Amino acid sequence: MKFFEKNELKVLWPFYLDSLISPMLFFAPAFFIVYFASLNLTFFQIGILMAVSQIAIVFFEVPTGAVADLYGRKFSVLFGYLLEGLAVLLMFFINTFYFSLLCFSNLD
Repeated sequence: MKFFEKNELKVLWPFYLDSLISPMLFFAPAFFIVYFASLNLTFFQIGILMAVSQIAIVFFEVPTGAVADLYGRKFSVLFGYLLEGLAVLLMFFINTFYFSLLCFSNLD
């Protein structure tokens, strides 16, 4: 019994790795709530942060498609991951609500 076809793992390993790691990130919002509560943000402000991240997904859907049409899907996806990584890193250096709002608009 073979699990992988010939050269399948060589080509598709990034997708398998993503399938392994992505479900672990579903717990991140719970940790965000605890972190922002420790920064003395109110639960209303934390809720606004969480809502802004979801609204940003809808808002940036069309420009992302335009960038993918111009420069390719790979560039668009990698640029999105870069922005998301920078936003997560900056989140730990920012302790005010408005700058956190800016970071959360880049997540997801």
